Amino acid sequence: MKFQVVLVAVVLVAVVAGKKGCKYDKGQWGPCDQLTNEMKRTMTLREAKEGCEATMEQTRACKQKRANCKYTKGSWGECDTTTNMRSRSMTLRRGDPECAQTSTQTISCEKYDQIYKMKDEKKKARELMKAEKRVVKDMQKKLKELHKMGCTYTEEVSECNQETQKVRKTFTFSGVTNPCVMDPVEISCTMQDKFNKIKQRKEQLKLKRKNKKDRKNKKDKKDKKDKKRNHKRGGKQG
Repeated sequence: MKFQVVLVAVVLVAVVAGKKGCKYDKGQWGPCDQLTNEMKRTMTLREAKEGCEATMEQTRACKQKRANCKYTKGSWGECDTTTNMRSRSMTLRRGDPECAQTSTQTISCEKYDQIYKMKDEKKKARELMKAEKRVVKDMQKKLKELHKMGCTYTEEVSECNQETQKVRKTFTFSGVTNPCVMDPVEISCTMQDKFNKIKQRKEQLKLKRKNKKDRKNKKDKKDKKDKKRNHKRGGKQG
């Protein structure tokens, strides 16, 4: 409440001075008064003007520096059915002198369940992603080896299965003397979407390069044709 009163006083000083058109040079804030938890500064009038005080004083609450405390966190206790809260103890690892040696952290049981359920889901998603990346890596390695053996293939991708959220990739080999075999591979629809986007970007880049090359060839032909025409005109004039 005290902070609010001080803040209002500072604002009122500025508003009153502003309405009269008084302009002041602001001094440095003084030290914090530990008894009132306030700090002051003096403002000096720039140019003498009727209705403007020669000096004014501003007051504001001291800015409290937050202690830097690092704690070692213990394990969460069981849910207290009476308070519907969980708690854990924390021991000071390092920090400022004003830091408490021990502290207790509390959290509602519902919030705890939400946080750790989300963490478990993220962990499972990361593990699934790692496993899928290994499958894709093995697939690409196998296809590369078959390509070196002279195997050619066509790839067919099924529609996304809405229940499993996966697609099935089937490889059909043809026109080879070596035995080329590749088992079907299942990957997530999300991963297949990434493959499709990469493929699309490659095709766009390929088309862009082709168009650039065609424009260059067209320009070179035009320049050559113009040069030949100018040469003929020069010969006739001679």
